[in-house]
Amino acid sequence: MNILMFVNKDSRYDPRVQKESESLLAKGHSLRTLSAIRSETKEAPLLFVIRMLSLWWAWVRMCRKSDADVIHAHDFDTYPIAFLIAKLNDKPIIYDAHEHYSNMIRADAPNIVCALIAFVERHLMNHTDHIIVATDDLKLNLPSKNENYTTILNCAHAPEKVEAHHRSHLRLSYIGSLEPGRGILEAITAVEMTKSWGMFIAGSGSLQKKIEEKQCGRIVYLGQVEPEFAQKLVSISDAQMICCDPKVIIHKLGIPTRLFEAMAYGKPSIATYHTKAGDIVKETDSGYLCGYGALPLSFLLEYLEDFPEELQIQGANALKAYQDKYSWEREEQKLHEVYEKVI
Repeated sequence: MNILMFVNKDSRYDPRVQKESESLLAKGHSLRTLSAIRSETKEAPLLFVIRMLSLWWAWVRMCRKSDADVIHAHDFDTYPIAFLIAKLNDKPIIYDAHEHYSNMIRADAPNIVCALIAFVERHLMNHTDHIIVATDDLKLNLPSKNENYTTILNCAHAPEKVEAHHRSHLRLSYIGSLEPGRGILEAITAVEMTKSWGMFIAGSGSLQKKIEEKQCGRIVYLGQVEPEFAQKLVSISDAQMICCDPKVIIHKLGIPTRLFEAMAYGKPSIATYHTKAGDIVKETDSGYLCGYGALPLSFLLEYLEDFPEELQIQGANALKAYQDKYSWEREEQKLHEVYEKVI
């Protein structure tokens, strides 16, 4: 089967796209991915619209006549144009919703734009062959007349064994988007308030410059890294930081990839109350919950300095959760079933 995927970001740095692509190729399918490199700096709305329309026009010219058997669109910013290309070629389309797009951009876009996006998305979903969502909660918040939904969690592959190395301090890691509301600057402050914690940070975004300025002996910024390197960072950390602001609605719906990778490596996660990641950490007893901000996190880190054996216990629970429920091998089978249904 020939598959044509659309991704409006560099697909090398999206672990969900990468895992789905590898699984489809391993099944014997032929895959072509059209991806773009998004600007990490905020653009003026008009410039953003012009750039997006230019990209969509280029994709239409390339794919107006396509030999693909299935079109697969990742997130709303590729969905309308992928839908058009699917209809031009009379091919089935799969919509892969990683997040609630209209809520994700609400802080930067006028309410009327968010409402328009939600309306268009809902209309297209009613005429889409199959919809993949990243969480069950996301399905509830993306209602449509379409009943062909499948939840595919962004779980991790089984990791390679990592040798333990002795070190004099504990390591906290954050890997992901460097944007406000994710507790990154707050975590740096919290680490600086402790005696023996250090922190790895990897990713890109609008906070990059501020994070670079905060670098010191215990705070290390590594830039944008590919998924394989990100997993190695998780494997040598003592805890994975997922302290998102619970007031931001997308954090109540989405589950960061690193939570599942931490589970795969038997590492505990630190998450905030009233977030989806926090719910899973609590359900699986695979880490710790704290309030959002530097002070609550610093209290927790200081406690773990005194009782580091706690990290091993929660890490064992995390590994059990991975083995019992949250492995990519389980989710991969759902992906193959989606394609069987569509064809």
